[in-house]
Amino acid sequence: MNRLVLCSVLGLSALFATKGIAQTMPGEGAARIYKFADLGVKAGVNMQQIVAYPFDTKYSQGYTAGLYFEKRMNRVAFRAEINASTAQFTTDRAASRKYQLGRDVVTDTVTKGVFDVMYVNVPLMCVFKLGKHGNFMLGAQYSRLITSSDNNGAFKAMWKTENVLKDDYVSGIFGLEFEMVKRLRLGVTYAQGFTDINNGQFKGVNGQWVTGSAQAYLTYKIKRWY
Repeated sequence: MNRLVLCSVLGLSALFATKGIAQTMPGEGAARIYKFADLGVKAGVNMQQIVAYPFDTKYSQGYTAGLYFEKRMNRVAFRAEINASTAQFTTDRAASRKYQLGRDVVTDTVTKGVFDVMYVNVPLMCVFKLGKHGNFMLGAQYSRLITSSDNNGAFKAMWKTENVLKDDYVSGIFGLEFEMVKRLRLGVTYAQGFTDINNGQFKGVNGQWVTGSAQAYLTYKIKRWY
């Protein structure tokens, strides 16, 4: 159901973006051509979740920063990025770890598993010009897990490993940007994962794990080539 809703949103967004391009092109002259390439930096907030048992599905706040390269021809551009993002995933119930207390073995029913993660993301997008200051972006993203740590040791104590997530996954991504001043843009993107990130290390933990992330950021153009 989530994928059906996402595909519907992507389809409608692309339709409106194409309509916006068609409306803004007349009047500027068919002979007027925009050709340039931009290099810039971006930084902002990353909100990410895992939709899967046994994790809490609430979005956790992290950060993102990276570089982008954009090659434009008229009102359509190709954009490639590389950025790092952080997040924290928490189980929705206790990890139920067992530990020795004197002669008794006690089960901890309070401590939840907390995982701090960092990803390197490579989005590849088509960028459509909307009016004078807006952009609509649509594409795909590859994400690679760089670090993952069991923050309070709950899962590691119970399962003898903290390797809960697969190393990489693929997402569909779309977003909007608004040019605030000559070199500065404000943007938002959403990336919905399509591949399973469950590493399958735990007994009784089955099913597909998918992740989604929303980012709000600023970009700064470093250089432009004509």
